[in-house]
Amino acid sequence: MKLQLSLDKVNLDEALVIIEETKQSVDILEVGTPLALKYGVKAISLLKQTYPAKEVLADYKIIDGGQYEASMAFEAGADIVTVLGVASDLTIAGTIIAARKYKRKVMVDLIGVMDIRERIPSVEILGVDYMCIHTAMDVQNSNENPIAQFMVAKQIATSTRLAVAGGLNINNISAIVPYQPEIVVVGTGITAELDRAKAAADIKQKFYEANHASRLL
Repeated sequence: MKLQLSLDKVNLDEALVIIEETKQSVDILEVGTPLALKYGVKAISLLKQTYPAKEVLADYKIIDGGQYEASMAFEAGADIVTVLGVASDLTIAGTIIAARKYKRKVMVDLIGVMDIRERIPSVEILGVDYMCIHTAMDVQNSNENPIAQFMVAKQIATSTRLAVAGGLNINNISAIVPYQPEIVVVGTGITAELDRAKAAADIKQKFYEANHASRLL
């Protein structure tokens, strides 16, 4: 399992401080959608140039112009770009064309997909690298979380690696890690903590514990 740090409601200087504090535990640096909207491709380039050994994900949530917009992110240094599962198959296919050209990866974000049982197989056949079960920021306060949907996705997906995002923190992370998602995305569960290094390390420790438990089965 990889820990992805979502950097959303921060400026670039703050993002760099947070990364520096948590870099020992974090595997993937996410240029969150608000950060990307505020700073454009500069945010991607800065993170990749500053931390070249880390994977950088551009959370573009592409809905149209898949090949063109994905290429912008990849040219700036992104290793992974996101496209929405509610986008057309042609848009998703376009992002995959760009990813193959640059030898990078595509994550389909299933946020807003009404029937993941139907959508997952049709997305998977396109050849995406990851699919992300994602509870939207605007509904997290309603106590929704991505864990139940992830359990469904785990049963349906046959070849695509799965990611999970939305309201995850040290208090609920233990409910998802036994299912071994490829990527676990955490934002404010790290960035809003007083001791961000400890928050990231504690979450990563849960990964190690889950991996150890699975090997004992």
